[in-house]
Amino acid sequence: MTVVLAQTANAFACRSSTRWPGALGWTTNRLLIPAATVELGFSLLVLFIGPLADELGHASPPFIGWVVAAVSMGAVLVVDAADKRRRGRAAAQKGRSALPLAGGSADK
Repeated sequence: MTVVLAQTANAFACRSSTRWPGALGWTTNRLLIPAATVELGFSLLVLFIGPLADELGHASPPFIGWVVAAVSMGAVLVVDAADKRRRGRAAAQKGRSALPLAGGSADK
């Protein structure tokens, strides 16, 4: 479930290389929410439907496992936002350093 939940967060995070999902809007991709819902629903089915879970060798994680799985979503989004902010600042700084000095040419 940790992988499923983290990959769900990743699907939202990867919609832009420069903006975090909250800035884009969580519902701007009309197919992403149904796709994520199907993915999560299927994952829950194979965990909780007895005969199917038994056949696949699956079982519900313990409580701490659910906590780790839930935290993974937030962790992916936080790391993604921090990386995009860092890269944005670096690009802005690089752009400023390439500007010529005021009152002179860039060759001086």
